[in-house]
Amino acid sequence: MKLSFRLADMSNAELIFKWRNDPLTRANSHETEKVEYVDHLDWLTKSFINPDRIIYMVYEELVSQLINGFIQVGVIRTDYDSASNVYEFSWTVAPEARGQDVGKQMVSMLANKLRDKNIRAEVKEGNVASAKIAEFAGMNCEFAKDGILYYYKGQTNG
Repeated sequence: MKLSFRLADMSNAELIFKWRNDPLTRANSHETEKVEYVDHLDWLTKSFINPDRIIYMVYEELVSQLINGFIQVGVIRTDYDSASNVYEFSWTVAPEARGQDVGKQMVSMLANKLRDKNIRAEVKEGNVASAKIAEFAGMNCEFAKDGILYYYKGQTNG
């Protein structure tokens, strides 16, 4: 499977919204309630102008005798925290792409791209798939608090 990244834009809004409100995605998110489309558009608009946030759409390249093209298989976000010099990752795998190692590949690809940077991810306890993805990308669970596992990879400041 060959994956590629493109910066998300407003043309991706409806698909990201659909994935965000998927029942399994919601169950594994910090915020489990359905998001209203108007609120999603507001969040996305603010995200695109935030210089410390980058949202990537992830595509799988399809190559066969019948099809050449790309299909959207996930979305991954980084938020840079300058105070701690850490990039926080958050991701969603398209429901139809789950169980195909898409999450492992896309998160580890971005972690490798930022290999000289500190990265972290927050994973809800019980979300075994995302815990395995974080570990595959080289992050270690540092601690758990209030139902959240805190994964980290990088240099410590001490």
